[in-house]
Amino acid sequence: MCFQTVPPRLPGSRTDTELSVNVEQRVQMECHPSRGLPEPSVTWLKDGEPLQLLNHSRDIRLVRAGRVLQILSAGVEHAGIYTCKVENKAGQDQRRYMLSVHGLAALNYFML
Repeated sequence: MCFQTVPPRLPGSRTDTELSVNVEQRVQMECHPSRGLPEPSVTWLKDGEPLQLLNHSRDIRLVRAGRVLQILSAGVEHAGIYTCKVENKAGQDQRRYMLSVHGLAALNYFML
């Protein structure tokens, strides 16, 4: 029996998505592949490194089987480039979010 494999595709993967929020605002990034056989795995990166949720567990969470990344209260430390990578044995695709965080707390952070 032969199984067909289909590489995953992410809507919006051809352009970066810019997000801008104020300090303490909530922000959400989505990663919903439009296709892929077998079902693709989802990995999130921040600034090119695997996202370490243990360090930010109260501020950042993954929901909907890892397809949605939520920052519950944005801080300056959350600013950066987030990449959602979907992958199966047929291929991979990725989508980048460029997150900027603004506000008084952000200014105080840079003045220290």
